[in-house]
Amino acid sequence: MSLQVPLETGAKVPLGCAGAVMLHRNVYTEIGSWDTTFFLDYEDGDISMRLWQHGWECRIEPNALVYHAVGASNHKTINKVHSSVGRKRYVWAISNKLAVILKTFTEFRMVLYPLLLWGHHVLGDLIKCRFENLALDVAAGWLTLRRAPSFYRYRITHRDSNRSRPGQDFFKAWASQLDQ
Repeated sequence: MSLQVPLETGAKVPLGCAGAVMLHRNVYTEIGSWDTTFFLDYEDGDISMRLWQHGWECRIEPNALVYHAVGASNHKTINKVHSSVGRKRYVWAISNKLAVILKTFTEFRMVLYPLLLWGHHVLGDLIKCRFENLALDVAAGWLTLRRAPSFYRYRITHRDSNRSRPGQDFFKAWASQLDQ
């Protein structure tokens, strides 16, 4: 399925791009600002879902120009841990996907989804004998467990918005619009 986003000024889109998003200060404060527990990747999905939970919409401005050197640092080394940015990004991308779900999804069966998603990564790498990636998958699981207290605090603090507009409904709403 090909997804074409209309490039009309003011068209609604499900997610803003973190490299080019603009928010009014009062909205930024209302939704709780950027989640500082995120390192690269999916922070835009997190903030877009929180915007949606508070009744805001993401819109595009096709005449805005932004230069973003996507992936420019992936092959550089992080001196403190002697690891590449790309490896760290792989681990955090998995953990951040899980974080968005654990922070905002409410149905019990939906909260089990992160375990299945993580298990899919682990099993896929195990079957294909990609042991280096398997080690990174385990690191992502461990990282997610270490971040769990912050997800729990978020759930407690934002209980009302999670109940009124649970995270899983964000995806259902956009899926129904794509079907039209």
